[in-house]
This record gives sequence, structure tokens and C-alpha cells, in this order.
Amino acid sequence: MKNLPPKEEKKDISGFGGKKFISREEFRQFLKRSDLYLRTGIPESKRLEFEKGIGSKYGNYLERGEPEKLIRELERGQMKPPAGLSKEEAIKLLKEFLGKK
Repeated sequence: MKNLPPKEEKKDISGFGGKKFISREEFRQFLKRSDLYLRTGIPESKRLEFEKGIGSKYGNYLERGEPEKLIRELERGQMKPPAGLSKEEAIKLLKEFLGKK
């Protein structure tokens, strides 16, 4: 029998951190991170307006799959980005949250 290398566990690098859902407060804390400004160039005030804008649609919890759904809706024009953000900025924030480039 061959010696197989041990399987590497895939680490969840998204804002969910391995959870099935997160609260709006946890999402808000993610958006307040100062390093997020360095990666996106979007000021904290706009990022927090984004959280308020999507909160009205998704309630108190954000489940896995919902950020991807939001990206698709924004790309197709089915949803307008929250006030103060462009469509590209909103998509950039969601992709940062998901750990995608």
C-alpha cells in the first residue's frame, strides 16, 4: 500500500468562518475592519450603509449562499446597490466577504 499524503482540510476563509449563518452584527463587525479599506478603498461609512441596505432584504441573519445570490442579482440588474455605493463597489465588498478575488 502506498503512503498517501494526509488530506489537507479546507479552511473557510470567508466571513462565515465555518458557520452556516452569521448575524447582521457579525457582518457589521466584518465591514468595520480597517484592513477592508486597504483592500477595497471603500470608506467605513459606505460599508455600513451597505449592511443596512441588504439587512432590509435578508433580516437579522445572513446565510451561506445569500452573498452569492446578491452578487448575481447585482450583476443582472435585478437589485439596485444600497445608497451611496456603485454596483461594482457592492460586488467587491461581497467578494471580499466570501474570500474571493
